[in-house]
Amino acid sequence: MRCNRCPPGRRLKRKVKLPSDCLKLKRGIERFWFYPGRAEIQLFQKLVDLGLEVELYPDCDRYDLRIKFSDGEVWALDLKDYSNPYLLVRNLGDEPIPSEPLWDVAYIVIPAERKKDRPAYLKELKSRWRWENVKPIFDDAVFALAKKKRVCAK
Repeated sequence: MRCNRCPPGRRLKRKVKLPSDCLKLKRGIERFWFYPGRAEIQLFQKLVDLGLEVELYPDCDRYDLRIKFSDGEVWALDLKDYSNPYLLVRNLGDEPIPSEPLWDVAYIVIPAERKKDRPAYLKELKSRWRWENVKPIFDDAVFALAKKKRVCAK
């Protein structure tokens, strides 16, 4: 998907020949583990750089990130990257973020780049949202909230 976002007028010119000893991930592993993992690590690092106490993949990946603020409040973040918001809702199940390890606030976090592809993404997502204790949010917005919370919690 990201390759399709080349700037206007630019195209991939040639295929790259890989060495025979090069390994490639299977499509499903690449799509559902590798790419989402990169987004999780990037958000993790940004939050750590803010000076927050962040745990990556708490309790064997029950959700993606657990943030503990200085006032004791805990946030649970689970990153999801679906191009279609309706598919995201359909695939979340009954409990989008497990209640263990414990948290006070929970977010399903969507890459902000989805706004470029589909400006009404969050509106469409919220039109089908059925969970009261978990909120959908873009990654740039959750980072801004965490930054603001860090300042207020001091």
